[in-house]
Amino acid sequence: MGALENGDTCLTFDDALRCQYDVAMPILDELDLNAFFFIYTSIFTQNPDYLEIYRCFRHKCFANVNEFYDIFLDTFLSVSGLRRINIVREFEESNYLASFSFYSYEDRFFRYIRDVLLDKDAYDQIMIDMMRSKNYDYKKKRNKLFMTIRDLKYLKLNRHLIGLHSNSHPVDIYSLSYKKQYLDYIKNLNFLKKHL
Repeated sequence: MGALENGDTCLTFDDALRCQYDVAMPILDELDLNAFFFIYTSIFTQNPDYLEIYRCFRHKCFANVNEFYDIFLDTFLSVSGLRRINIVREFEESNYLASFSFYSYEDRFFRYIRDVLLDKDAYDQIMIDMMRSKNYDYKKKRNKLFMTIRDLKYLKLNRHLIGLHSNSHPVDIYSLSYKKQYLDYIKNLNFLKKHL
């Protein structure tokens, strides 16, 4: 009791996505199952992190993800003035994310540019420019993409566990100082305590 045993399964959901509530919740309710929901909280503020909005954009507005990667790379090259051949060489020498076999070469290359070569502001600017060029209303999508505080209260009321997932969901949290990580998680905790 109180510990997992061999064969036990945990269901976890990250990022407070609305589809988890709309699709998974009815099934969890029907089967009387509880799950862990790890919530990042900047999405409930005036200054959200757009990680999941960017993900939605790249999968909804292009024929496939590789088309997005090609346009993203072209945009990055035009803004940075760097040469593709040099970036490819650096990326391949770095073996960036090579141990994560579920990422394709293209996934890893995109993440190398996003996480290593760009800072957050520069990445956000490229993505916002790309969304504008496709007339993608990212502010409107935000309201459809994420759960509400009311949804979080329903999860808690129905005995699901709500966990910390940082406030701003930085993709490179491991590279931040201990203090910055701590403060991001404290914001996350305080927000959830206040509303739940």
